[in-house]
Amino acid sequence: MLAKRSVGISRVMSAICLKELQALAMLHGDIQAAFISTADGYEVASVLNNKITNQSLASMTISMHGLGEAVVSEAQQKHCQNVIIESENGKIVMLAIHDTKEDLLLSMVTDSNVALGQLLWSGRACAKRISEKLLNS
Repeated sequence: MLAKRSVGISRVMSAICLKELQALAMLHGDIQAAFISTADGYEVASVLNNKITNQSLASMTISMHGLGEAVVSEAQQKHCQNVIIESENGKIVMLAIHDTKEDLLLSMVTDSNVALGQLLWSGRACAKRISEKLLNS
């Protein structure tokens, strides 16, 4: 997997996110891509395999999460926590990272071998660690 850091984002934020993404990818060998985006669609950090490109994934996942927020609001619920897309050969899971100075989104692309519950649990744990580390940085 290739690891990348986006320019224009603080080095501390990017380093924290990258370290946690690498740990997540090591835990789930079936993750094809994992990345953190800002609320305006900029990539903070990513861990990708050679088959996945992230040029538009960050902005597309933010748009999908925004659509989730609109649906949640229309249903008179509060805050979209995650968006899940299941395809024929895999899953894309987007999780909001709360309690940070800036709104962030964790996105994971996997093949079909990963159990959704396990992916959600690991993703939420990763998001929580990122949130705690960013608040203390």
